[in-house]
Amino acid sequence: LFAGPRPDPDLRRACAIFLPMVFGATVVQFNLFVGGVLAWHLGRGANTYLYLADRLVQLPLALLGISLATAAFPRLGALLQAGDRAGAGRAMEATLSATALLVLPAAAGLAVLAAPSVELLFEDRKFTASDTAATSATLAAYCAGLPAHAVSLLLVRLLQAAGLLWIPVRAGGICAAANLLLGLWWMRPLGAAGLALATSAASLLQMALLLYAVRFCRLPCGDGAALASAARRALAGAAAAALAATLASRAVSSWGAGAEVAAGIVAGLAATLAVEGGALRRGLAGPRA
Repeated sequence: LFAGPRPDPDLRRACAIFLPMVFGATVVQFNLFVGGVLAWHLGRGANTYLYLADRLVQLPLALLGISLATAAFPRLGALLQAGDRAGAGRAMEATLSATALLVLPAAAGLAVLAAPSVELLFEDRKFTASDTAATSATLAAYCAGLPAHAVSLLLVRLLQAAGLLWIPVRAGGICAAANLLLGLWWMRPLGAAGLALATSAASLLQMALLLYAVRFCRLPCGDGAALASAARRALAGAAAAALAATLASRAVSSWGAGAEVAAGIVAGLAATLAVEGGALRRGLAGPRA
């Protein structure tokens, strides 16, 4: 008498897939929420510093990390479904290389230009120089974990494409606990920057756990030597971008924050392209045949 309509089997299957995919992909957002809750105990301005720094770090993350992981997901799923592990390995190699070559220099440049960027966008009579300093320190702390977050997004997509939906969820639970403990430890001596640094450390831990899971499950990731070469070139590009952006912004510091940001972006981009060169073009060209 009280029996309702039975759930459609396809709907049940979709929900069973949907929930772990959502939880596995939103670990960092949960960590940001935890940081916001802890920031209420730091007094005036801490939540504002975290929020504004997160808004800025989301720009390179969305344009580079999220877009690359999202674009790779359907291809990885199709290749693994067809049993083409070699093709999936080439796709992962190309996407991981492109992610490192793009995100590492972007993170380094944003960290170097944190202070003039915050000053240009937010400083006024109510948002003072001390607020700018606190927000820029928080932004730099977030930038430390930006590359790890971008790589983790791609590794989560690989595990999900292979049908291993709960591994990212378990790794995320461990990282959420680590973020909470580190946040409680670092929030008093470092303030909002300590909470941001805890989130970055949790992102690094998540990347390490996911890399171990991918290796343990023997999922294709491409040629190790090629990935190591791309990582070295990305680190060199990040160092060049940071140095060029620093020198260029200081050279025009008397012209104001806008000139510092513009000069730093142009110089950092030019240095990145000069150092990474063909490696970046090959990474963006996609998997080799």
